[in-house]
Amino acid sequence: MQRVVQGVDRSARLAEQLLLLARLDMHEKLSKAPLAPGALAKNALLANAGNVQQKDIHVTLNCDMRAEIDAEPVLIGILFDNLLDNAIKYGSAGGRVEVAVQTVRAAHESGTDRITVSVRDDGPGVAPADLDRLTNRFFRATGN
Repeated sequence: MQRVVQGVDRSARLAEQLLLLARLDMHEKLSKAPLAPGALAKNALLANAGNVQQKDIHVTLNCDMRAEIDAEPVLIGILFDNLLDNAIKYGSAGGRVEVAVQTVRAAHESGTDRITVSVRDDGPGVAPADLDRLTNRFFRATGN
């Protein structure tokens, strides 16, 4: 029963993402709002806690909770969820996942600080031949 529920949840998430993608293709205006990516990373981690526990993965969350960006909250939430889902899915059982949101201070006074996001795992990684295609819509590496 638990696998059925997980399958339904995955299907619902996929349907929501495809609907959002269709709206973006129609150039629907995105709503931007100030948001804290560190908090969204933490929420995504909590949402994936069951899978983390099931694979006995040690997760490190290293986030600048004061960091703020102007972005579409749903899209940033999907970004974190997808990155974490992939790290958990392709990471080693009993392995490690590190999630970081950092503020990179501008080198010049007139510059703007940057917020960087990284999700690292100890999985096999991506073949060099597939790296250029990772941003292609619906691309999935061979064998994955």
